[in-house]
Amino acid sequence: LLSAAGLLLDAAANIIRHKRLWCCVSGAVTAAIISLLTFGIPLWEQLLGLVAALVFGKYIWGGTGKNRINPAIFGLLVILIIWNVPYPFFEPSYLLLPAIILSVPFLMLRPYAGIGFIIGCLAALLINKDLSLANLLTDGVFFWSCIVLTDPVTVTSNRITGAITGILGGFLILLLSPNAINFIAVILIINAFSYTLEDTF
Repeated sequence: LLSAAGLLLDAAANIIRHKRLWCCVSGAVTAAIISLLTFGIPLWEQLLGLVAALVFGKYIWGGTGKNRINPAIFGLLVILIIWNVPYPFFEPSYLLLPAIILSVPFLMLRPYAGIGFIIGCLAALLINKDLSLANLLTDGVFFWSCIVLTDPVTVTSNRITGAITGILGGFLILLLSPNAINFIAVILIINAFSYTLEDTF
């Protein structure tokens, strides 16, 4: 239902803003990410986050391909500020392994930030003596690296900038006390750095 709502909202916004339908599927993808990370909260609360994601995370910047931040992550931030979403986002299940394997090829889109994030997370888990498959799964290390930090619109293609922001982001999140807000804030900071540097250079 949330993905269908995302598709319809994105289509309506495209017609209002651009007078045509264009890449409405991103609204459904945004909804799917919000649904995945807010499992268990009521649909109307997820819908509020979805509207915030598409209006303030996407269309306020000009729409598809012009947004400075990841819309789904902005919508998730709105939900986290208003409601208590349990952390960690994921359960330690080996059923996640096929999803991780399928998501790894996405690293080819924006490899530097994603691989950097994995390295940063691994380093922090090693320092904290928490490195285990269960922690990699529950903290969603591969989800953030392969699905979120490979967005070609909001993550830099620059090797050095991508690697440094990814490593620092992953390291700081898991070195300090990880929580839902920290994860979302770091992703949005990486987006902001990416946009600023891409726009400047």
